[in-house]
Amino acid sequence: MQITPYGSVLADVTGGRIVGLVENDGMKIFRGVPYAAAPYGANRFREPRPVEPWDGERDATTFGPSTYQIEPLFRGHGFNYRSIMGPGWRPGDETLNLNIWTPGEAGDDLPVLVHIHGGAFLTGNGGLPAYDGRHLAERGAVYVSIHYRTGTEGFAAFEGAATNRGLRDQIAALAWVQENIAVFGGDPGRVMVHGESAGGMSIALLLASPAADGLFHRAIIQSGSSPMAEGPERAADRARRIAEALGLAPTAEALSAVDQRTLLDTALPALAEHHDDQWGTLALGPWIDDDIVPVDLDAAMLDRPVRGTVWGTNRDEGNLFLITPDSMAAATEETLAGYLLASHGAVEPLRTMLLGRTRIHEPGMAMAQHLTWTIFTGPTMTAVDQLARAGRPTWLYRFDYASRADDGRAQAAHMTEFPFVWDNLDSPAHRQMTGPNPPQRLATEMADAWVRFAATGDPGWPAFTDPERIGRVFDTTSRDEPGLDQELWRAWTGRD
Repeated sequence: MQITPYGSVLADVTGGRIVGLVENDGMKIFRGVPYAAAPYGANRFREPRPVEPWDGERDATTFGPSTYQIEPLFRGHGFNYRSIMGPGWRPGDETLNLNIWTPGEAGDDLPVLVHIHGGAFLTGNGGLPAYDGRHLAERGAVYVSIHYRTGTEGFAAFEGAATNRGLRDQIAALAWVQENIAVFGGDPGRVMVHGESAGGMSIALLLASPAADGLFHRAIIQSGSSPMAEGPERAADRARRIAEALGLAPTAEALSAVDQRTLLDTALPALAEHHDDQWGTLALGPWIDDDIVPVDLDAAMLDRPVRGTVWGTNRDEGNLFLITPDSMAAATEETLAGYLLASHGAVEPLRTMLLGRTRIHEPGMAMAQHLTWTIFTGPTMTAVDQLARAGRPTWLYRFDYASRADDGRAQAAHMTEFPFVWDNLDSPAHRQMTGPNPPQRLATEMADAWVRFAATGDPGWPAFTDPERIGRVFDTTSRDEPGLDQELWRAWTGRD
């Protein structure tokens, strides 16, 4: 890299020269850097193509465009999701781009953190305010956030289209990091991926994907799950429903004539008419293609060469989705019992255990715990158990800090760890997630742990192994807890 007298910095990467910014403290930031060709025209619905070279110096001072997206999810609760996550969709063609924060120079061999954003595979991008990487990079790391195709562009199984295009984009971004990150002072041999929600689910699948071998070395899965993907028949059926709503054949050739906005805006109502419970709130997502996503996901995950993984969830994940007044009014002891009977064939002891986990003792909060365990904690605990039994280096955490937002009803809801992991408590948008006076000590602890794991493979608490099964509980005063959540997990899974 070369710093100019005008507060900018030059770097030569795949495709040509880019111009970023140098801040007063020496932090160098590059935004909107293309890692693949624009997925438009002939490239639409294809696997990511190589970057098209450019002449001269390309501006890399503003965040790049993203795939067309719906308005922010999760309306109606106390969080202003839009102000937290930013504008979401940024129009433009070159949507396959990434952002870099680095305090280093070529040859520094700093650990690398690559963030894969969440958003139910429908929304989000790597340039949102919630994902500002400055404070992680300040700890002596190179931080990278990426954009990938979401919605129908990335995850609709049209005939003749490349499968799992959003995952293929993530893999292409990781390949770009391997080829270029040394220019920014990063060590390509110490790349850690981390992601939350759909980002965590993506990483769990990348852990199982032979196509991602050697592209990263450690992983932190936040509020994700064990590797899950729907079958190819179900994915094809979703694609047919979308095409039928448009009066077209379910082929890439036919649907390439439909613009992104029309395609997605038509797809979501068409899929909602045939909603089922297998994927919970997900309308679109990855599917098994025996290429990017193998058939036997559990065996494939255990067979991959990743050096270590950290898995964790928030204690009250489901509160984000069910703390609206309408949801709470509809939740009763009877509806909770009905869900438990349908999903587990029995009501007790799970009902009592779920009620016991809620800090606000209402059926609606217990329903939120049911959602927490169905989508997030249960599958995560299953993945950690499998890895520990196989002797793989694995760590577990639970985020317990009770947000004071939404009159205290949010608790440790989905996403409430963001201000702490990114150490961005001073962000006005994040302040509404935490409420007043959030503990800086907890933010320091979590951000330090994420960077430490990338650098050394040790997050700072004991690994999850039999028989201790220790997990880290992040809270105002954090602790290491043997047997973390094991009693409820055994009841949830029916294991002894």
